[in-house]
Amino acid sequence: MTHHPTALWGTAVSPRRASLAGVAQDSIAGGAGIPVPVFLPGMGLDRRSWARVLRRAGGTVVPLPGMGRRAAVGGVDALADELLGRLGEEPVVLVGHSQSCQVAVAVGARDPRVVGLLLLGPTTDPRLLRRGRLATRWARTAVHEPWWQVPLLLAQWLTTGPRRMVELWRRTSRDRTDQRLRGVTVPVVVVRGSRDALCPRDWVQQLAQLAPRGRLVELPGAAHMTPQTDPDDVVRLLRELAASAVVHARAVTVRPARPEDAAALHRVSVAAIQESAAGHYDQRQRDAWAGRRTEEGHRLLVERTRTLVAEVDGGVAGFASVALAPVGQLRAGEVDQLFVDPAHGGRGVARTLLAAVDDAARAAGLRRLETHASWRAAPVFERCGWTRGEVETVDVRGVRLTRVAMRRELPGAPG
Repeated sequence: MTHHPTALWGTAVSPRRASLAGVAQDSIAGGAGIPVPVFLPGMGLDRRSWARVLRRAGGTVVPLPGMGRRAAVGGVDALADELLGRLGEEPVVLVGHSQSCQVAVAVGARDPRVVGLLLLGPTTDPRLLRRGRLATRWARTAVHEPWWQVPLLLAQWLTTGPRRMVELWRRTSRDRTDQRLRGVTVPVVVVRGSRDALCPRDWVQQLAQLAPRGRLVELPGAAHMTPQTDPDDVVRLLRELAASAVVHARAVTVRPARPEDAAALHRVSVAAIQESAAGHYDQRQRDAWAGRRTEEGHRLLVERTRTLVAEVDGGVAGFASVALAPVGQLRAGEVDQLFVDPAHGGRGVARTLLAAVDDAARAAGLRRLETHASWRAAPVFERCGWTRGEVETVDVRGVRLTRVAMRRELPGAPG
């Protein structure tokens, strides 16, 4: 089915109730791969900050502690965990505003359900963390905001509470959004109002450049509160981003690997280590990890284990391997490899591969699976029914890396 870009979340699509856990808001999601827009309020703001956008596009607002909810605030990862727990199964485009862009980026780097990020006025430029400098920038921005917003902003700030707003800043402001963006492989659109002193132009240029698929859009005459002051522009950019995600969506097929796939498997694994894992391991660790991989090693992997290849449009998009019987140092049921080409991240490749691994293991009479997952892969395994165990430390070419042991009891396996 072909979707016309301008029909995304427009009057041509009927609204339904969102499936996000604990959030019952009107959502527009047409199925067939059309992502759900999920909006995150900025510091101290709540659903009302997105009202004008919601009237035009539908979608779901998820308030978080310090951002629409008067609750204790954890760090960025804790906020990301909360958001992840409230997403449904459908693909989503996350729309962050101001400080909530930190959470959007953290989730975008971790979860394949996220197919795009729209970051409006991302703050926390490391140069603006001092209170005096931040206050000056805030004042310079405020004079360019329409004054009709004042009662609305005050009402939202009082709902969230000044205490939680301060707590949010203290707990999260030093988290490096710029560094996390390196591990985000889905399309990212960074948006800045031309009069937004809280979000300097060189800062957003850097963010857009660090995202592997990032671009920068500047809204002339706008300041910081673009969801309230420029909803038409926000919806236009959101529709373009969602249309791009739909256009790039392709069917994922799985087949047994062949020895001649070794070069492609090697390429995919190295790219995944160097790009997708960048938010979890430093360059020295990634170089050591990638450096031990060879084409010959992948050829032997295909010969000795059940190795499955995921294809998109006839090209290798990822692969997984499982030992169906003891081989070398691998035990029966051990999933030794799971890699997805960064160019195909966020499209369900890993989920499709793990489902095929389940089928192969059940057919071989196995009742359980185990693996040693990288921090990049662990959330993917969890969403597919795996359970975390102990954290492990391994030496790779003289460099220490950590990972986590995981297990899965296979439903429907022979008893």
